[in-house]
Amino acid sequence: MRAVLAFAALAAAAPLAADDDRQVATAMVRATFVVRDIDRSVAFYRDVFGYTVRYDGKIGSTPENRVLLALRPGEDARFVILDGERTFSGRDHSTVGIGLLAFPDDRKPRLKQPRGNQFAYGQAMLALMTSDIAAVIERLRERGAPILAGPVHGHGGSETEIVTSDPDGTRIHVVEQRESL
Repeated sequence: MRAVLAFAALAAAAPLAADDDRQVATAMVRATFVVRDIDRSVAFYRDVFGYTVRYDGKIGSTPENRVLLALRPGEDARFVILDGERTFSGRDHSTVGIGLLAFPDDRKPRLKQPRGNQFAYGQAMLALMTSDIAAVIERLRERGAPILAGPVHGHGGSETEIVTSDPDGTRIHVVEQRESL
């Protein structure tokens, strides 16, 4: 279970209620994770998965951000937005940015993470597509990051998948898709 701020939800229009014919369009643009050591988390996503920093700065100077982030007057939080590759393996991939949010002190409680490849209600799990899962596995091992499940081969051998976790315990499902064998 992990604190996740999703700044948008579903990628399709959906009715408000069964008796309401108005449509609401929403799109997932980013999932933001609260982290303890933002530099360590940036390095993890950059060095293992090839993400690049699109934004890195302080937020909290406006009254709106202080309310949304429960910051005290004069406090700032650091916010980083990471972007991944959109085109690889001969395909265009729809990607969603990863946000990392670090607060100015250690007053945020750490949520209890399940052990091993167990899951808990409300827990976040990223799904990342890669062009080279062998390289990702090697980078994870170099950093001592766990491989919680896999590698497994599915879909007639056209996919290889693993489950790992980032430094704060967020589960990451990594998939490499190849042409069908």
